[in-house]
Formats: sequence, structure tokens, C-alpha cells
Amino acid sequence: MESAAVKSDGLVIPLIDFSLFLDGTPEQRKETAQAILHGFQTAGFIYLKGLPITPEYRKHVFETSAKYFRLPIETKMSHCWTTPEANRGYSAPGREKTTTLLDHEDRSAERTNRATRTTGR
Repeated sequence: MESAAVKSDGLVIPLIDFSLFLDGTPEQRKETAQAILHGFQTAGFIYLKGLPITPEYRKHVFETSAKYFRLPIETKMSHCWTTPEANRGYSAPGREKTTTLLDHEDRSAERTNRATRTTGR
């Protein structure tokens, strides 16, 4: 039922066939749910295939998302989450911790290294 969408340097992100949950037997539904839970518990991410999402609908969702992020910052800030317990809604740039580096100079050096690796300069 499950294969790996990513398997590198000890990181395994499972690729799960969601159609087995939607259209499968009770046992397949349970196995799929367990695979999803296991993926979130171990990798923190999963990839799903077999979803009944059309390319047109996917395009609509991405266009809607882009439209939202073009809104004025004041509008987006009115949708911000206010406590970690209510962690849903808009999250302003810089609000979430995205690194374990504590020192500003270390973070700056990491950004420079990342940019160099990306651009080759």
C-alpha cells in the first residue's frame, strides 16, 4: 500500500494511495489511516496519490491562494492566529521559528550559504 515519495539521508516521506481509504475495504481504510498517522508521526509529512482532485480544481486552489497573498498586509494580519493553541490562520513573515540557529550571525551565514548553493554564485 505504501511506498516512499522521498527516501534520502534517513528521511522517509511515505507516498500513500488515498483511493484505498475512499473506495477500499474496511481493512484497507484502516491500514491507510494508520499509514497516514505513521507518516505524520515519523516524517511529519506525507504525500498522497489517488485523490479525486481534478487539475482544474487544483489550479483554482493555487490561484485563490495567490490572490489571498496579494492582499494588503493589514487584511492578512486581521486573520492572524493569536496563540499557539489556535495555530491556524495567517502567519506573518518572521512569526514562526524556521531554524534551530539562535545567533543572528549564524542565521545570516546560513542564508548566504543557501543562496550560494541555489544560484551557484
